Amino acid sequence: MKASFQILRQFPATWLLAAAMIVGAVISQSHYQELAETWLAALGFSPQHLIKGDAHRLFTSLFLTAGGARFYASLLMLVLIVGAAERRHPSLTVALVFLGVHLTTLLALSLLALAMDWRGSYYGELLAEARDVGPSAGYYGCLGLALHGLPQRYRSLVAGAACLMLVIRLLYAIAFLPEEGRQLNADVAHLIALALGLFVAAAWLRSRSPATEA
Repeated sequence: MKASFQILRQFPATWLLAAAMIVGAVISQSHYQELAETWLAALGFSPQHLIKGDAHRLFTSLFLTAGGARFYASLLMLVLIVGAAERRHPSLTVALVFLGVHLTTLLALSLLALAMDWRGSYYGELLAEARDVGPSAGYYGCLGLALHGLPQRYRSLVAGAACLMLVIRLLYAIAFLPEEGRQLNADVAHLIALALGLFVAAAWLRSRSPATEA
């Protein structure tokens, strides 16, 4: 019991975010089945919602997932990645990166999707209308922050492997458009989020360098 409290004290941001995910899953009953379309329609986010003035969906979509096995996969990813970032950085920093990258990613994705849709792009229309949920943008952003603690050669290797994996997933989504474009929406968001996380990590490195401190 004492060890459990110690873990909670060491990683408060990780466990608070995980607890919010679990509460969302239990309330929506997506911890044992796919998220119902009624929940997705009520709380999911798509770029079109910004035009309609439903910006609150940027937050309501955050702690829900597609449900079933994907809920547990997302929960595991969040705990591992956010926990790794929190081992190296203050909890408040990690929480701000998580939420900041989540919001910035969805806003950037929305601008891209709406611009492509306005120009008549089929993929832009899919991106603009696909409704999605989940915390993956936040924890991919924290992945970039977590890589800050690795030696340079390993950091570049892991970051390159992660980017390659996401590019392959994106190419698959472009070619086959699974889940009516929802997967395409998620894969574009993951790339944006990881890029933002790596940028934040690089800025952190510069701010902590001896030249800056001097």
